[in-house]
Amino acid sequence: MGRNALKSWSIVVVAAALLWVPAVYPQKEVDCKQKDLTKRMSCFYQQGDLDAAVPLSEKVLKTAQNVNSATPESIAAAHFNVALLRKRRFQRNRSSRQELSKRETRKLLKLLEEDSKKSEEHFRKVLELRKGAEEVSQVADARYELAWLLVNDTRKSAEDIEKRSAEAEVFYKLALDHREAKLGKDHNQTLSTIFALAECYRNQLKFEEALPYYERYVSTIDTKYGKNQKAVAPALNRMSEIYFTIFEEDKSKSLGDRASALIGSPIIAPKANYVLNNRMTDLQKKKNGRVDTYISLNAINKSQRWDDRHNRFAKEKMKRIPIRVVIDEDGRVSEAVSEAKDEALSPEAVREVRKWDFRPVEVNGVKHKMRGIVVFTKWVVL
Repeated sequence: MGRNALKSWSIVVVAAALLWVPAVYPQKEVDCKQKDLTKRMSCFYQQGDLDAAVPLSEKVLKTAQNVNSATPESIAAAHFNVALLRKRRFQRNRSSRQELSKRETRKLLKLLEEDSKKSEEHFRKVLELRKGAEEVSQVADARYELAWLLVNDTRKSAEDIEKRSAEAEVFYKLALDHREAKLGKDHNQTLSTIFALAECYRNQLKFEEALPYYERYVSTIDTKYGKNQKAVAPALNRMSEIYFTIFEEDKSKSLGDRASALIGSPIIAPKANYVLNNRMTDLQKKKNGRVDTYISLNAINKSQRWDDRHNRFAKEKMKRIPIRVVIDEDGRVSEAVSEAKDEALSPEAVREVRKWDFRPVEVNGVKHKMRGIVVFTKWVVL
């Protein structure tokens, strides 16, 4: 089993989900039109034509809602299909942006935002309709898919991203509990959930929580399929990055070498490029204040802030100064070097960053040093 095998399993699950709709409708209420819509929707999806499948899935949902004897289960299934197809289109379009013109990119960005928003709404509707049915696999699937959206749609404020990541963590855990109980601890869907949860923790810089899940993912595949599976390479790379960040160079190199051998090509050596601002202590975050990373698309200058008093954009601009740091075992900054071209602000940025406090990384009861980048921000008059 390689990486493709894990992906192919998810495709099988999707195809099965699309068949839930006709299976749960009361047959006397399902006319030829409904059956035809469902069949065409599934056919377009299997052909990879998501642009045709999405509107058909919405027609199926609308028809289901108009059936007098429709059950919450059948309506939830229709919501699930809309959500899943929009999410798949969102995933496809995210990877195609670099190939488009500026005009096409603007159009695509609008579609990305719509698909992300609608997909999330429909998944939440599934959970609402199926509340109390924790044993149903559809609930676990909806949680898993919704968690992915929460983690990967980052066009939000810094505070929103933090909240959404925490919510995704909860959904992944619930999906994992269900899949372990129903499918087994070494089932492909269980494994994909383990890896997704590890990624969720890593994205939040929760290295201590991420490492055990990466290790479990690798060891389970090693035991079940042997130690020559390419599917573990991404997890090995992630662990290599984390161990390099906490100055465990030998472990980092060993993991990187194994990943390189599995995929048959050299892997770029890990760099200490994690932006560590989110590992600041809560007190330090409060002292620094939050920096909103999302600016309205209508803003003329996306680096300017709004002046409520004068109802206009203030004549200020946010400067971001990247500082490469080493953080000791107690969470204090022991080294700080500016990597910014702005020489005027660099001394102040380094001086302030040296005062910051961080949560040290603790693995197996041992505290570690940590290296990476922190970003110092300041509003300056234009």
